[in-house]
Amino acid sequence: MIGRLGNSGSSSIGPHLHFHVSDANSPLGAEGLPFVFTRFARLGAFASIEELIGGHKWVANPDGQPSVRRLERPGANAVVRFDDGL
Repeated sequence: MIGRLGNSGSSSIGPHLHFHVSDANSPLGAEGLPFVFTRFARLGAFASIEELIGGHKWVANPDGQPSVRRLERPGANAVVRFDDGL
């Protein structure tokens, strides 16, 4: 587990997760590292960040089915699912 979805910080767009991969445990002395996820399902996406903030519904993938993705990062505004049932 890398974290739990929630809204414990100052957020106006609802529950979400931020995380960062770095080469050291130092906020000012570390460099970010590239990363990918082994596997996730892309369910769809919000058309824009404004649609998300405005409370609009996200749009499912064109075929309506989850798209299993491997060795990549989700794109901007993507709605994804991480679980073992993929």
